[in-house]
Amino acid sequence: MFCKKCGSEISDGTKFCSKCGAPTEENSKPTITVAQNEKSGSAHSAALIGKIAVLIALICFFFTFMSVSCSGQTREISGTDMIFGDKSVSQEVEAQAGESSGLFNIFILLSAVSGIAAVAIKKSGISFKLSGLSAILLLIFRFSAKSYYKIGGESLKEWEKNGMDISFGFPLYLAIILFIVGALFIWSSVNENNQGNSLKQLTAKPKPPAIPVNNTPPADTVQETSVEDNSKTE
Repeated sequence: MFCKKCGSEISDGTKFCSKCGAPTEENSKPTITVAQNEKSGSAHSAALIGKIAVLIALICFFFTFMSVSCSGQTREISGTDMIFGDKSVSQEVEAQAGESSGLFNIFILLSAVSGIAAVAIKKSGISFKLSGLSAILLLIFRFSAKSYYKIGGESLKEWEKNGMDISFGFPLYLAIILFIVGALFIWSSVNENNQGNSLKQLTAKPKPPAIPVNNTPPADTVQETSVEDNSKTE
């Protein structure tokens, strides 16, 4: 065995080079292996925490995302109401204020689908992007909802000026935060996996160069064969 740093010959089982003091291959491998295992374990834990956060964010969809108050009556609307377009709520609003655009909201639907996919998909790189996308879609809903919904041909912004009280529930903000937290944890697991792969490359032994196979017979054999062929011909 030879030292990688100075090239001096080292006896087997030696942990450090006697000339330059550099650690030998046998001494460095166990440390790298332990570090590699730690990276793998922490990456798995981070991904699990991230997906749990996304799952809790999805549970928030069953609670109030938006509430509308008018003439002393308050109607709380959940995320699932907006996904499935609860007709009972729409009919109640239409009876009081006129024709409405319905409760269905495409941003809420896409956010829920993206969140479910983030939990179901095993690849952390894709889960991270989907979780972040869910948070972005909820933010778009938050800032566009008053213009998105219409009652009696007018947006909720106009109704708000005329005394309608429109507010957004805590579950909506909690879902946004949890989607972001989930994305951050899953992203950290991706980084841990990348570092673990780098350690694997460091510990991997280079493959020995392939030995070329010479199928050409020696010159003596060729000459003997040609002599035999000539004798047969004669």
